[in-house]
Amino acid sequence: MAGVGGLGRNRTVQFSDTEKTMQVTIKGRQRQVSPSRLVLAAGLVCAGLMVAMLALTHDGGPREFFNLAPAVEKTAAAFGFGPKEEQVAAEEKEGPRRPREWVVAKEPWEGFKADYDFKDGKLTKNVEKSHPKSSMWSSWYYTIPSIVLALLASVAALIMARKFHFEMKAAEPGNPRMVEIKEAVREGAMAYLRSQRKVVLPVLGITAVVIALINIIGMPWWLCIFVLAGLFTGGISSFATGWYGMNTATEANSRTAWACNKGGLNAGLQVAFRAGAVMGLMVVGIGLAFVTVWLLVLAIFDSFIGSVTLNDIANAMITFGLGASLVALFARVGGGIYTKAADVGADLVGKVEAGIPEDDPRNPATIADNVGDNVGDVAGMGADLYESYVGSILATIALAWSAGQALGQNPWGFVAAPLLIAAGGILLSVFGTRFVKTQDGATLNQLLKALKSGVNVASLCVVPLSLVVCILCFGFGMGLGMWLATCIGLGSGLVIAWGSEKYTSYDDKPTQDVSKQSLTGPATVIIGGLAVGMMSTWIPIITVAVATLLAFGLGGGFAAPAAGVYAVSLAAVGMLSTLGITLATDAYGPIADNAGGNAEMAGLPPEVREKTDALDSLGNTTAAIGKGFAIGSAALTALALIAAYADSADGLAKLMDIRPDFSLSIISPQVIIGLFIGALLVMVFCALTMKAVGDAAKEMVEEVRRQFREIPGIMEGTGKPDYANCVSISTKAAIKRMMVPAIIAVAGPIITGVLFGGGAVFGLLAGGLATGFAMAVMMANAGGSWDNAKKFIEKGGLAELLIAEGKYDPARDDPKPVTVSGGGSDDGKTKKKKKKKDGSDSSVDSGSEDASESGSQEAAESAKSEPVAAEAPKAEAPKAESAPATEAPKVEAAAAPVEGKKKKYARYMKGSPEHKAAVTGDTVGDPFKDTSGPSLNILVKLMSMVAVATIALVLAVNKGGGILSWLFEAIYTTTGK
Repeated sequence: MAGVGGLGRNRTVQFSDTEKTMQVTIKGRQRQVSPSRLVLAAGLVCAGLMVAMLALTHDGGPREFFNLAPAVEKTAAAFGFGPKEEQVAAEEKEGPRRPREWVVAKEPWEGFKADYDFKDGKLTKNVEKSHPKSSMWSSWYYTIPSIVLALLASVAALIMARKFHFEMKAAEPGNPRMVEIKEAVREGAMAYLRSQRKVVLPVLGITAVVIALINIIGMPWWLCIFVLAGLFTGGISSFATGWYGMNTATEANSRTAWACNKGGLNAGLQVAFRAGAVMGLMVVGIGLAFVTVWLLVLAIFDSFIGSVTLNDIANAMITFGLGASLVALFARVGGGIYTKAADVGADLVGKVEAGIPEDDPRNPATIADNVGDNVGDVAGMGADLYESYVGSILATIALAWSAGQALGQNPWGFVAAPLLIAAGGILLSVFGTRFVKTQDGATLNQLLKALKSGVNVASLCVVPLSLVVCILCFGFGMGLGMWLATCIGLGSGLVIAWGSEKYTSYDDKPTQDVSKQSLTGPATVIIGGLAVGMMSTWIPIITVAVATLLAFGLGGGFAAPAAGVYAVSLAAVGMLSTLGITLATDAYGPIADNAGGNAEMAGLPPEVREKTDALDSLGNTTAAIGKGFAIGSAALTALALIAAYADSADGLAKLMDIRPDFSLSIISPQVIIGLFIGALLVMVFCALTMKAVGDAAKEMVEEVRRQFREIPGIMEGTGKPDYANCVSISTKAAIKRMMVPAIIAVAGPIITGVLFGGGAVFGLLAGGLATGFAMAVMMANAGGSWDNAKKFIEKGGLAELLIAEGKYDPARDDPKPVTVSGGGSDDGKTKKKKKKKDGSDSSVDSGSEDASESGSQEAAESAKSEPVAAEAPKAEAPKAESAPATEAPKVEAAAAPVEGKKKKYARYMKGSPEHKAAVTGDTVGDPFKDTSGPSLNILVKLMSMVAVATIALVLAVNKGGGILSWLFEAIYTTTGK
């Protein structure tokens, strides 16, 4: 310590030379304070007080003091954007403010004149005139380069995905036991996809036909045929990305473990990341190609038919995203039910009741658990982000016509911008993969830095690229604003991911506080995790709110609202522009997790398990970041789709030659009704998915208990569990229980629109987005916090916290002989080891690189000495006593044979009451973070897609007013005199 100072009674300050912090003790409680942050906070407080004093003493009062309009206008004038003095005088005479000259074109684009007549200051569609000026070919300088570059980028992504797949396949799959385990996991995953396909494809086909028939009301018949085909192909492409990505992931798990065994940590990282990159690049490659090809087909077909405009084409194309949304919901909900049913069953019976380690081959549910990681976190996450990616581009294209019309510019430039930004993001994602590498023996922080380096490089390169694109598509003035909106979307994704990491990482205080709650039992752990999840919502919600406002304003929304709404959707495209590498880092997580399980079940040496545990710990961190990114992108995409709903309603009403009989004002009773219904649907959806996991987990628990009870020799390693039956239970439960949530998501907006009108649908979308966004963040972060609180205890973090606080002294509180039973010696007798006297055990571990030091070493030792199912045990272990059918098998704790090895600490570690309390919290959090929370992302987007796709039906019922309003009008009003 550099020095000690006094702060009065019961207050002391200690300065640390190494950590550059000071430890403040106030009334016996110690706090770590950074002097630089303290000085910064004091400076901000003083500045705030000074500003408040100046405002209060200002001649014009605080209102005049904070009037920034004159300062902003002077600043704009300095850069050439401000008005001239004569313009200011003219504005004062004319009254209301109007857009600047550099915002709105003096003369509207020629294509608007060709398609519409200007009468009484309004645009009226002229169906008699041809419209050669508004076709794609008349704006070839926008359309041809953007379509060609988008297709080339898509092909490049698919080629690189194939290359990474071959590189992964070239790696050695491991020994025969590893290959056997890998094939069991792979077959289980593919069996689930085959079962899901039998349900999803018929539902997708029926939905496509129904939506096409509905849109005949407001679209030309030939365009409805394309709606049917586009919606079906959208679902097929989403399913294809999930299938290919999961096929790659299940092939990569054993290869990652074997690469760690033969080539070290970097070799394992490269195999796992390359496999994850296959999923990421497949999603963006197929997604962008899907949008671009359909845009090209419709534009070419329209050049021969000549009866629709870009606005009509865009309104038809946005329905294509419904197919991807529907498949994504089945993948996310079904995958979440599958993985958590297996996970909860494996944890409750295996870890808590039987006392065997995670991924132990004696656990009948362990194969189903590993299958579930791929089903939920690879195929499910891929389908989720594929939907966001395609949906954001389609929503931006749908808003292009109205934005161009508001600014008087060529709308094809507004179509080209998202295609070019997405294409550039794909190429830069491929470029960013070259920066993901590390040295053998790297710490967790170094591994995380290696993964983040690729994402950061790609994100930074998107910034100048999008500047060039925006200036070319929108001109210099509005181009700068649209570019800033794109950058805001890109940056907000990083902030949301950081917020998720902040509240779920065990290196940060929130999760450490949850682990301390385990001192008083599982109830307080659950309460603490819920509190952390609720508190964590402020970062993403405020980020999205601020990003929306800034994007709307910078896009010219306060001068031309349609342009501002377009800028918000362009921000969503910016956030997802680097999805190729962002999804790669996320899909890497379950691959590393499966690699650790494969190494455990195959009995690889302890040092291999240590390396796979390091990769798995990194995967847990990237998974939390990925969930935050998925939630943020879903919110912005849903916001863009809601704007597209309002815009499409206006466009279809003109096409149907009707005046909509509903209001989107917040004071409209229809909108208020919709807000409540949207919030209700979110809560019911969460309840159904949580109950589905609980029911499926109950079946799994009963099956695992039955096998422990009826199959002889499982605990001794002489009997082989029936893995296939557990896989079958999870598959049937997931397929059966995913239907009702899907029906609610699809039917909710349709029934609401028919009964209450278009305004109620708008309110439903808004209420569902607000409630669903907050619930998704809360559930994902609460589950992540519970999970990492458990891992924090396993690595000895809780013990070190208590040591630092003076509440635990190993030398004083631990019993001197530390006993670990097992096969550490030839005779299997108990070993007693005396504690070290040098005090090294009580040193505080402050680095995150030791994230899984204790737990991973124990698991590795267990894996080394455990007999696998096919081998005879080296030491005779006591058999499990038989139990009645309604009870769990009575198995001695820690029945797994392990080598004699002293734990890092004797208390507050794995197997302690605190650890069991944290396991209970983690079990509750599993469906939170991996089923209900992520599924809400799909829900808010799917409801928006359904609403957009069924606008024609809603408008056809009492001109959008709904059945109930028509009924009341018939009762209380009359058309007579």
